Amino acid sequence: MMYPIVWRQIVRQFETHGWEHSMSKLSERLAQISEGAISPCPMGRIIQSLDKETSEALVRALEGRAATRIIHHELQSAGIRIGRDSVASHRNGWCRCGKTTEQIKENGGKKS
Repeated sequence: MMYPIVWRQIVRQFETHGWEHSMSKLSERLAQISEGAISPCPMGRIIQSLDKETSEALVRALEGRAATRIIHHELQSAGIRIGRDSVASHRNGWCRCGKTTEQIKENGGKKS
């Protein structure tokens, strides 16, 4: 249920600027959101920022049977700030890297 004050503000905005103005602002905001969704998730950015050897070791750990809690603890111990849920999301392919990760696996380790 909308509060009367909020509802009045919304109605006033549409009366003042019209639907077209509001829709153009909405399209701008949605475009900004979709641009950000192309970038890797926090875990993907960490993997990209590490040196090759460390990055490969982290990817092996993520693909292996080590507990997410332990991987998260090791990252925290190394001074890398990331949430355990972010590690788990990336590991399970639930993040925005997930589709890219699956494509890389299908292409034999090469980005398309």
